[in-house]
This record gives sequence, structure tokens and C-alpha cells, in this order.
Amino acid sequence: MILREIANEAAAGGAGAPKVLVVDDDATSRLLAGAALKDQMRITEAENGEVALQILGRQSFDLAILDLDMPVLNGFAVIEQARARPETRHLPIIVVTGREDVVSIERAFALGATSFLCKPINWNVFRHQVAYVFHKAQVERRLRAKNQQLEQVAALRARSIAALSRSIESAATRLGCPPEGEPASNALQKDCEKMRKLVRRIGHVSDVLTGSAEYFPRAAEAYDVAAAAVAMLESEDGSVPAERIDVQASEPLRLHGDADLVKGALVEILANALEASPPEEKVQLRIVDAPPSRVRFEIEDHGAGIPEYLLDAGIADLADAATTGASARPGLGLALAKAVVDRHHGHFGIVSEPGRGTEVFLSFPAAANADGEATIKQTVQIAS
Repeated sequence: MILREIANEAAAGGAGAPKVLVVDDDATSRLLAGAALKDQMRITEAENGEVALQILGRQSFDLAILDLDMPVLNGFAVIEQARARPETRHLPIIVVTGREDVVSIERAFALGATSFLCKPINWNVFRHQVAYVFHKAQVERRLRAKNQQLEQVAALRARSIAALSRSIESAATRLGCPPEGEPASNALQKDCEKMRKLVRRIGHVSDVLTGSAEYFPRAAEAYDVAAAAVAMLESEDGSVPAERIDVQASEPLRLHGDADLVKGALVEILANALEASPPEEKVQLRIVDAPPSRVRFEIEDHGAGIPEYLLDAGIADLADAATTGASARPGLGLALAKAVVDRHHGHFGIVSEPGRGTEVFLSFPAAANADGEATIKQTVQIAS
């Protein structure tokens, strides 16, 4: 299939056909290699390593086929120098050597060779090997381009958040707001502190979404992570009435993940649930075993619920709609929680009924329970 696609590209005009540099001091070997590939690729020949490097300095190629044993400059030196040049650092290089020359093959790979062929060459196998290496190099090139694009987006996002933070601090100074961490004494100063917290949360969401947040997966007690999330929420907002969150666990369960990231995701969803629920209603946080080999956190509130059209639209539109409010917490919280779950290859879900409430599910990989651990049978209430 790969050979057919390459041949079709060459037949269509040749301009898009892969360019291959064949480097061998033996003219017959160069002729045979060119004959085997001429219907699929455009061939350029070089009689030794020195000439090959000169050609590589003037032209770009999709692949090189390189004999290791040559006069003037051997194949090992060509690989080493090619890998030192930015323009040929990722050039696929197939080395050709004797059938029993294992030491040379290992040395070539250590220097940066992509694949190898043994003499005497089976030319039918040769054509397929070249096509496979070329196809694999195309995939890797696309991945590198995608990663570079993601890195550029992440850098731009980081610079934008830093600029926003500086603008907020400048405005806070002009308005006479106290330094960050000092108590606010009026509504304006409280708004300044809210904006500071919002920028920090945007930065954290950005880090998780782009994969730049630190990630240290390990075994952790699911109940302890939930309790830490409730305690963190209490310290963030002392105005939350006591005993508004019930944490329920029917058995001791351990998850395998980054406890800090999971805790942060739970804080976001719990905060959303508390904000949506009437003051007299409790928020339920249940920890259950979810096959296969998952630990699931179920957070249920009894608020107004989420309109069906927003649920159907997905998390992105739901977040956009939520962030039009003053706090902007629901939208960012949903995005952050889903990003954390995705980072753990878990499952994130929302079930909501207008007028009845919302239930959010976050599942994470399970870890083995510790020996001798007692089973929790009662419902535990944690004040927040």
C-alpha cells in the first residue's frame, strides 16, 4: 500500500515524489539501488561520504541510503556530521553493511542511523524497507510539527496570562488595593483580590490543559484526597456554612494518580456544586468502586441544573456560557476538572435535570488496597 501511494505520487508528475540520496563507492550498487526505486522516488547519487555531505549542504532530501565502508569519508562520519546539522538532524538514514557486521550496525545506530540493510541486498525487500522508513519519517515529521505548534501556543498563552496579571496588579495599585495576601477592607479591594485569584486559576487551567503542569502519579487513599479537597475549599472560602458537604465511602479505595491534581479538580467541582445549591441543601461526594479498575468520585448537588442544550453542546460551550458570569468559576472549573481526568486517562461525565440538580462523575485508575486496611462502612460528614 505504501509503495503504491508513493508510485502514484511519482506518476502524477514527479515533483512530489520523495528525494533519495544513494551514497556508495561502488557504481554498480548505486545503479541497482536507483533502478529499484526509480518508479517511486527521485534518485541522487554520491560516490563517497565527502560528496554526500556537500550535496546535503545544497539540497534537501527525504531519505538517505548510506554504505558504511567507503574511502575518503566513511558512512559513520557522514551520520555523525549529518546529525550535527540542523537541516539533516532528522533525515532518515538507512545504512548498508555486511551480513555479519553486527558491531558496525550497533555503532551506526548509536550515531543516529534509522534502519539498516545487509549485503547481499534482496532488492524486493529493499524497496519495501525504503518505503516503510520513508512513511515512518513522514509520521514523525508531522508529530514534530504538531508538538512545535503546541509549544508555541503554550508559550503565547503563558505570556498572555503574565501580561494580564501585570495589568491587574497595575490597576490594583492605582486603585489603592492592598498587596496580595493582605485582608481587603472594602468592596473594591475584595474585587481586586477576586481578579488576582481568577488570574491564578486561569494560569493553573492553562498549565493542565497544555500538559505543562507537574504530574507525579502514585498510589493515594481516595478518601484522604477528598477530605483534603474539602479542607482546601474551606480555607479558600470561610463563608461556606459548616456541614454542607457529605463525603461517603463504603469501602477503602486507592487511586493511582497525582493527588494534588485530583484534589484541585474536586475543589473546582465542589465549589460549583455549593454555588449552585440552595444554602440549606448539602452537596454529596460519594467515592465508589467503578469497574474495570477505577475509582469514581460522584458529586451531586440539588441546584437549578444545567439546560439540556448546554449539556448537548459539550464542555467547551458549557464553560463559555458559565464564564459570562461574574465569578467565572463554573466554566474554568469544568475545563480544569476534565483536563485533570483526561491527563489520568479517566472518565468525566455530567448528568443534570433542570430544577432537580446536577451530578458530576470523575473516575481515575485504581491502585491496589494496602494489606490489613479496615473497610469503611459508615457515612462520614466533613464540615466545610
